[in-house]
Amino acid sequence: MPGSSRGPVVACAAYAGGRRVADVAIEDISEVLTQDDRFVWIGLYEPDEPLLKEVQAEFGLHDLAIEDAHLAHQRPKLERYGDSLFIALRTAQPDREQRRVAFGETHLFVGTRYVVSVRHGASLSYADVRTRCEAAPQLLAKRPGFVLHAIRLSEKVDGLRELLGTALEANLSLTTIAQNEATKRITGWAAIFAIPTMIAGIYGMNFEFMPELRWRWGYPVVMTVTVFFCGLLYYRFRRSGWL
Repeated sequence: MPGSSRGPVVACAAYAGGRRVADVAIEDISEVLTQDDRFVWIGLYEPDEPLLKEVQAEFGLHDLAIEDAHLAHQRPKLERYGDSLFIALRTAQPDREQRRVAFGETHLFVGTRYVVSVRHGASLSYADVRTRCEAAPQLLAKRPGFVLHAIRLSEKVDGLRELLGTALEANLSLTTIAQNEATKRITGWAAIFAIPTMIAGIYGMNFEFMPELRWRWGYPVVMTVTVFFCGLLYYRFRRSGWL
């Protein structure tokens, strides 16, 4: 799309009657605004000072607001300059590779005929917000007011989505822990029952010569040994938390 070659213009479009009517070059904005039924929505990402000065000239933005948008590192705030608003927001995005939270900023200039968003650092693109707004022309016809209300709904939706994802991960972790506990218990009991099963299997093979078959104490000894080893395994599994 057309735009200034001196900075990262993500999007710059004119809207009329709730519908996108044209992509606009920065230097043509003032001409577009001569038509009363139109407003302009610009998205910028880490623009340089010359680009911000160009945007300022097109909309007549206040010097202090432009300085804040260029330097970034602002606290969240809302300031009024004449009939326009300047809003500074802090953003946070999880950086899974670095295992940390990356912070950024979004600055908004909102007037009766324009919306300018300036993003710095870690921040999601507002392309989805623009798409949702364009899909509701009856609401977008309310012009910049609806756009600003939509940048707030987007943050809420993203926050709820992140919260839902965290809740699902926590539930999955709890389910996995419960399954592991059940598996350990089953394994422990299977090991205990393996001893009498093995001994009974040996004596059930009906060999002609069996160990201690004709010894008077053979049966009590075999039963005692079986109970002893089963009890020993139960004690060890109990101490280790498997049973």
